[in-house]
Amino acid sequence: MEFKLEPYRRNIPEETLLKDIIEVSKQLGKDCIGEREYNAKGQYTSGTIRRRFGSWSKAMEMAGLKANNWQNVTDENYIQDIKRVAEALGKNSVTQAEYDDLGKYSASAISNRFETWLKALALAGLEKTRNIGVTEEEYFLNLEKVWRTLGRQPSGSDMCKPLSAYSVDAYADRYGTWRKALEAFVEYVNRDDELSVQSDEKLSEKTSAATKPKSKTEIPKKTRHISWRLRFLIMRRDGFKCCNCGRSPATEVGVILHVDHKKAWSKDGPNDYENLQTLCSVCNIGKSDLDDSE
Repeated sequence: MEFKLEPYRRNIPEETLLKDIIEVSKQLGKDCIGEREYNAKGQYTSGTIRRRFGSWSKAMEMAGLKANNWQNVTDENYIQDIKRVAEALGKNSVTQAEYDDLGKYSASAISNRFETWLKALALAGLEKTRNIGVTEEEYFLNLEKVWRTLGRQPSGSDMCKPLSAYSVDAYADRYGTWRKALEAFVEYVNRDDELSVQSDEKLSEKTSAATKPKSKTEIPKKTRHISWRLRFLIMRRDGFKCCNCGRSPATEVGVILHVDHKKAWSKDGPNDYENLQTLCSVCNIGKSDLDDSE
């Protein structure tokens, strides 16, 4: 599958965008629609429309629909309402979906005001623990899974559970904007594979050298480390599915993929491209330290 960014939709006539807003409002039977509702039904994205008209409310007005007056809501009002929802839930964090169910305003409006939902949570003194410690490769593995499942470039509205483990705001918080996250992903996924594997092998050599024995009686111990980049390449080579049973996170919710040594590491199996394979967690645990031939 080719991973290529769609061009910015900057040349779409305003009339076309407004007609699509009106069409979505008719489908929903509502004279006032939110950004999340539009993203689920519209041909474009609320971000494209906001950039074109200056705000979502302005676009609604030009489409002849009722506009939410959330532009006049103060930052403090937004923050206090997020805190209220968190208290009602008895939680120290609030998802956008939870806020849309219980909040006075719109999670999209709050995200737009504070740049991302995660920044709004931080200002409200709430936690965003779900993204602490997440590596770039984990973000990219998740994004590739979503892209493959949809068969197209994901929009921000696609990045929600169960399809995506991380929200669009998590990506925007990490990379500045959703578009920049997509650009970083495309550059990463199309990077030269051979050079990446060579770099990983050099890392293993350096680690092995660092653990070189101090005396002749000591036996050198190679590193078991498999970089996230090499894991990514192995999973992509294997089609993001288990080489044993064929299960994939893209087609079956709850499947977790591991990178396994065909010849067990405990039996001197190397950390190289040929000796690594993708297995689901069930098959990998069942295989244990057996070699493929056993």
